[in-house]
Amino acid sequence: MARRLISLHFFSMAAWAAALGYLIYNDNYQFFLAPKFGFLIAAGLVLSIIYAVSLAGKGITKNVDHTIKGLVLILPILFICSAGSSTLGNFALSKRTITPIETKALETQPSVPPLSAESPETADSDLPLVSFSDLIRKWENYDGKRIRVEGLFANTVSGEDAFAVVFRYFISCCVADAMPVGVFIAGQKDSGIKDNDWVIAGGKVQYRKIEGYDVIFMTVENLEKKEKPSKNSVYVY
Repeated sequence: MARRLISLHFFSMAAWAAALGYLIYNDNYQFFLAPKFGFLIAAGLVLSIIYAVSLAGKGITKNVDHTIKGLVLILPILFICSAGSSTLGNFALSKRTITPIETKALETQPSVPPLSAESPETADSDLPLVSFSDLIRKWENYDGKRIRVEGLFANTVSGEDAFAVVFRYFISCCVADAMPVGVFIAGQKDSGIKDNDWVIAGGKVQYRKIEGYDVIFMTVENLEKKEKPSKNSVYVY
């Protein structure tokens, strides 16, 4: 008589239920997925539990094919476990292009006049903290203005240390479609700030063309390392 075993598919579904439960706990799924799609994780958890329960009382004939299929189902869980609470950082930035500002290209780069001696200086802490969403979508409101932005820091851009970047990632659906967006600043190799540190940068922003791309460039007046506000603050949903 063929030997009867508890289905490996049962253990696979039980493992998936545990993994999906972990993703739901404390909103850990937001390391991988935009919040508006959280219901898909909840639905997956329910279906995994139902499927696991339905398999619990069934046995299967010992079969290599079933074993391979069960192990394949577990592979994505290994990725979830290995990724843990890590987010995209400067390595992913090196594989993507910073989103250019959505404005009409100009024939010549506009000059931004320096602050005049008569203009009262605004303390850096009093500068408005502007989100990257607003900075890009409402660029005309900030062009030539002194503002603050916060995000991850990258010491180099495409291996060049002439520029550094303060950036985050826009996510429409999941990290697979993440698009970096941020401001270019002059190289900061002597600042002591490392790649993937969370920083707040203050200064004047202006439109600039770098290597044929229209980008936002900030003339930095202050660059300060800060504690990351939340575990997934690098993402803009």
